[in-house]
Amino acid sequence: MRVGTFLKKFLQLLGIFLFLVAQSAAAEITGKAETMPEMGLIRLQEKVFSLQGIQIIPHDAVCQDNSGQWPCGKTAWQTFQYKLESGPVQCTLITNLPQSEGVPDEAECLQKTKNLNIWLVSQGWALTGKGSESLFSSQEKLARNNGNGLWRDGFIPPDDWRPKFENETKHCNVCSLRRKSFLKKSEYKK
Repeated sequence: MRVGTFLKKFLQLLGIFLFLVAQSAAAEITGKAETMPEMGLIRLQEKVFSLQGIQIIPHDAVCQDNSGQWPCGKTAWQTFQYKLESGPVQCTLITNLPQSEGVPDEAECLQKTKNLNIWLVSQGWALTGKGSESLFSSQEKLARNNGNGLWRDGFIPPDDWRPKFENETKHCNVCSLRRKSFLKKSEYKK
């Protein structure tokens, strides 16, 4: 067999294999979904997952507004549950192949034609994933500007007010400084 013919057959088989792997990495499920607020997850047909690209605020979170404290986490999850009860949901599970043990799958879900990931963020009941390049940052900005959901009366996301110690040695404790020292030494040994 010539090299060209072998390579052609090999590439065809590789293409088929990669197509099958990609198909098995995403699965569609449909039905009545329910929230699992204490775990921060959703269940549909006995499959448990989180929504891709967003963070629904923890169920036990309490927020502050001009009127005082309010159970924003409980309210966010109740609102989401009411939305799920209004009709069947179709979710595309996105399996991350190099996934760690115990990390739930992620999904993008639709109810009729409405994307629930986008709906939660635009209604102000979820935050976008980390990083400014997040998929839903424009919807979050709109919710923030309109004072929807969590954003009423000047909500500040935890990542914005928590101290950031990674690159600021001014606030680092001794252990993290020592760790950085070890990391630098290991770089020199390479």
